[in-house]
Amino acid sequence: MASSIKLTGFVQVDLEPLITIKQMCKKLDISRSTLYRRVKAGRVISPVMKNNRTIGWNPELIQAYTTV
Repeated sequence: MASSIKLTGFVQVDLEPLITIKQMCKKLDISRSTLYRRVKAGRVISPVMKNNRTIGWNPELIQAYTTV
């Protein structure tokens, strides 16, 4: 018996990579521990998880955050 696969919807492709923790620390000129303290306090946007493995910050959100 042959099985058939029906694809529906669209595949989302991220063209812009996430900002890594090293890049984020350099951009804000703070240490890694200070960054996580600020995230916990709600002073910095929380990182997002990609593919259940990689965490980082969305470049568009960070650009909006740093220009305010």
